[in-house]
Amino acid sequence: MQDNSLGQKIGSVVGYLGYRTNALAGNHVTMLGFPSSFDSGNVLHRVDSQSFKSTTTNTVEFGSDLTQESSGGPYIENFGELSSGQFVSGIVNAIVGVMSYGPTDTSQKIAGSSNLDSQFTNSSKTGILDAACTHKSGNC
Repeated sequence: MQDNSLGQKIGSVVGYLGYRTNALAGNHVTMLGFPSSFDSGNVLHRVDSQSFKSTTTNTVEFGSDLTQESSGGPYIENFGELSSGQFVSGIVNAIVGVMSYGPTDTSQKIAGSSNLDSQFTNSSKTGILDAACTHKSGNC
């Protein structure tokens, strides 16, 4: 997206989420998406779930009824606003994964994500995040 007429980036206007790598397995997350099976995909839905299965292909599965059209939605660790005096160990509102797949049999109620690893960010500046950050000064 282009900066607005005041030179502001979209994240500084509407807010943004942080991220944490290699944190998907053994985690409890909030998943957000616009599944086509609910409200014709026009309403944001939320599911909170614990990971239950890691695969050998770098993916992790969670219980979820989010279906088709939820792909690309974030898996967020410690989602929400902290109350006065509340403490959370780790980053608040950190993306740890992205909705990648689910079963064709929707009665299975699972959803999977790839782990954010060196393909997401790495020191050689070839990861997806690194490419976006170096695309334009001030992106990250």
